[in-house]
Amino acid sequence: MVEVFKTDVKCPFVAQQIIADLLAAFVHVQVSFDLDDCDCILRLEFEKPIHNLLENVQEIIQDNGANVTPLVSNFEYQNVVYPSVSTSLKLSINAILSIF
Repeated sequence: MVEVFKTDVKCPFVAQQIIADLLAAFVHVQVSFDLDDCDCILRLEFEKPIHNLLENVQEIIQDNGANVTPLVSNFEYQNVVYPSVSTSLKLSINAILSIF
């Protein structure tokens, strides 16, 4: 699973501190920032759903003096695009989309 956030983090040192805090809070998560992007994107990758992820990420980022806005999540996208499609077809569509 992937969650993507728009932030106002511009400083690499602040980004490193946020990454360290996120890794301390979420053990099995890969975290990356794209500070060159105009939205200073924060990306989290993980295998299993994490309880209160959005709230915890927002708290950690705000504790570091920054603002964060979640972008559309994979879970919301799947439910909007094909809510009545069979599971096997969803997996096929996800596999195709993950290639791009």
